[in-house]
Amino acid sequence: SSGINAEYGELEDSKVYSIQSFAKDLLPVSDVLEKALESVKEEDRQGNATLSNLHEGVTLTYNQLHQVFKRHNLIKIEPIDEEFDPIYHEAMFQVPDPEKT
Repeated sequence: SSGINAEYGELEDSKVYSIQSFAKDLLPVSDVLEKALESVKEEDRQGNATLSNLHEGVTLTYNQLHQVFKRHNLIKIEPIDEEFDPIYHEAMFQVPDPEKT
């Protein structure tokens, strides 16, 4: 019986890891969608129905993606001015902040 429980636990761990890995792979997609939304000014959309519709579609896609992230407990954190916490943050590199030196 304990062998079955151990196998079940390993299977559950594998599922969680797979979901986390997949979600992590989607983070750059979210970033690209966000940059696309930021790149189109509202005044540019007002006179252009095609651009406005495209922007709305990208907005819906971005929002849907973030709903999926939320359903899987993947939440956006804003680490600016926070102390580094290796549980939540992944260090890529260090850059000195001229305002703090």
